Order: sequence, then structure tokens, then C-alpha cells
Amino acid sequence: MKKPAPRKLAVLNRYVFLLLIAVIVSVKTHAQDFFPQQTDYGIRIGTDVELPGKNMESYKSTLGYSIGFMRLLDHITLGAHFSYREFRPKTLMTTTQIDAGNEATLTYSNYTAFLFYLSGVYNVPITERLTGYGGINIGMGYNTSYTHYTDDNNNIYLGGACKQAYLAPKLGVGFAVHNNVEIDAYTGYNLFIQSGNLNNNPPSGYTGVAATSYSAIVTGMGLVFKF
Repeated sequence: MKKPAPRKLAVLNRYVFLLLIAVIVSVKTHAQDFFPQQTDYGIRIGTDVELPGKNMESYKSTLGYSIGFMRLLDHITLGAHFSYREFRPKTLMTTTQIDAGNEATLTYSNYTAFLFYLSGVYNVPITERLTGYGGINIGMGYNTSYTHYTDDNNNIYLGGACKQAYLAPKLGVGFAVHNNVEIDAYTGYNLFIQSGNLNNNPPSGYTGVAATSYSAIVTGMGLVFKF
């Protein structure tokens, strides 16, 4: 088979390139026709940085991950979400001298939390693409953490699995990069109120979980796909 001449091949490549440019311009021009704006529902995938606060001072900052289903109304957005985060202790183990020949050792576990919550925000248009919003998350959290205390006479686990009420006021902005795609950024204050111990039959030497509250400042961003 005869190969195309280099000059003819160059001309063909030029036509193909011009055709691609024309297709790209056409798609961009008529994107609204291909992807009509929808404002009924959305899926949000997000990540955030959480800074431990009250009763969480011994843990490092961490990343959280979330996914949610949203109902998009004129000025109100409602949602149902699942989120996960895991805090690591600043110091894994500490040792204290009790008396001559007897030391007490404290070993700290990671603090893992699963959150199931509902959200509601009120949206305020700023520009054609930029929207500000304020609202609240409310739901339930389930976490696991413990401190292992040992000395010559004791071997005790403090903590375990528990459930928490979860509340988080938040403020943020959303930017529409496309009719069906939006990027949002927000900051909020997470409050966890411990409400129960999930260990019905703790082992010998296990003290359970004392009811208390935890807090954290959170800032993050998400990607919303509308349909």
C-alpha cells in the first residue's frame, strides 16, 4: 500500500487540528444545550481540616472525609451526609514514676469518629456564580478511643466505643464552575456531646466512658454535582 506523501499528511493533520478546535468551540458555545441547568438534587464529596478544641487538646489536627445527598431549593439546601475522621495522639505513650521501682505507663489510641447527620443552609446570591450561605449540621456520631493505663498493680482501659450527639454551625461560599458543578468552601464549629457507652459488657479492668463534650474548629471544601 502506498504511503501518503509527507506534504499531504501535514495538510491532513492541519485539517484534523482545525476540526478539533471547531468542535471544542462549538461544545463550549452550546454547553448550556448539552448540560441544561438543574437545581433539584446534588451529590457532595468533601474533605476538611479539623483542629481539636475542648477535651481534644492531646490530639493532632486531622483530615475528615464526607459524602452527602442534597436537595436543592430556591434559597435553601437540605442534605443527608456521612463523614469519617481519625485523630492521632500528639504523644503515643507517657511514663510517670510513682515510687521507687514502680512506673505508670499511659498509652493513647487514635480517636476515630463516624458521623451521620442532616444539614440545612440558607443561600444568598452574591454574583451570578458566587453564593454565600450559612446553616447548621445536626446528627449523631460514633467514636472509638481509649487510654491504656498500666503499673505494677493495675492494667486498666479508659474509654472505648461511645455515641455522641453532633451539632455544627457553619458559614461558607459556593462557586459555580459549570451549570451542574459547584465548588464550595466553608468553616464551622463542631460540637460533640457524649451520650452513651456502646460497650454493654466491658472486660475486667475496663472503666467505660464518662459522658463529656468535645469540640473542634473545622474548615474545608467540597465538590457538588447537580442533577
